[in-house]
Amino acid sequence: MIPQIEKSSQEEIKVFQLEKLKETLQYLNKNSPFYKRFFKENDIQVSEIMNLEDLQKIPVTTKDHLQQFNDDFICVPKSEIIDYVTTSGTLGDPVTFALTDNDLERLAYNEAISFACCGVVKEDVLQLMTTMDRRFMAGLAYFLGARKLGAGIIRVGSGIPEFQVKQAIEYGHSKINVNTECQQVWTKAVREKLKADLNVYDPRKIIGPGKDAIVTLVKKDMQLFGSSNQA
Repeated sequence: MIPQIEKSSQEEIKVFQLEKLKETLQYLNKNSPFYKRFFKENDIQVSEIMNLEDLQKIPVTTKDHLQQFNDDFICVPKSEIIDYVTTSGTLGDPVTFALTDNDLERLAYNEAISFACCGVVKEDVLQLMTTMDRRFMAGLAYFLGARKLGAGIIRVGSGIPEFQVKQAIEYGHSKINVNTECQQVWTKAVREKLKADLNVYDPRKIIGPGKDAIVTLVKKDMQLFGSSNQA
């Protein structure tokens, strides 16, 4: 799954990048209303972009451009658009991206490579906790990438942790890390102890509530995991 270019030398990668850059610029100059105008307004001849360093000759495309001239970025007839996704809008108005079948295939390919680089194989089962609704791209990308790799997928979404854990165990997860959760409850308990008693100085009294919090959490998790009395 991992392409040979990922394992190539820096020089080989640079040659490959330049070839793809030239192809992309020619494609945009031919098919994108926005970039046709953008190149002309900035007196840019795409044929003169001869190396990666020449990219600095092209002004940056901004989020404002994407919002103001959204349709002008589309390079294909609208009948070829398969899906519309948007950004979250956290930093302003959401931005829409129109995706063709080829775009979705490339999205799947990119994520499949990422999974493969992490050691994911066809026999694995992945739990997808990123939403696929509300037109967000991330969940869709992970789903398509896992499908392309051939791995199993459990789509549980976010916000329902107990259901997520039970589903993970039911479908074959053999290891669940709870270290971060333990650290969180320990830290919270110790902070609350110090806040409640400014005169406490005995380390045993300070860390004691933290230890109790971890014991309570572990008992709860063992019941959730179905591992009580299994040692």
